[in-house]
Amino acid sequence: MVQSNKKVEMNISGEGGEFESLVLDGPMFKKRLGILKSELEEEDENTARLVVKEAKLEWN
Repeated sequence: MVQSNKKVEMNISGEGGEFESLVLDGPMFKKRLGILKSELEEEDENTARLVVKEAKLEWN
């Protein structure tokens, strides 16, 4: 893994924006987040982002 990190110049811990996460539900949440409308914006073959257009809180 570390050799791959050096070869492609990517931070394997995700620092610098290589990957992110969105948590929609979890045991400590009173409500979960429901995505009603979203759009995927692709910048290039390796970069994309999910744009949440509409969401609502839902009871677990």
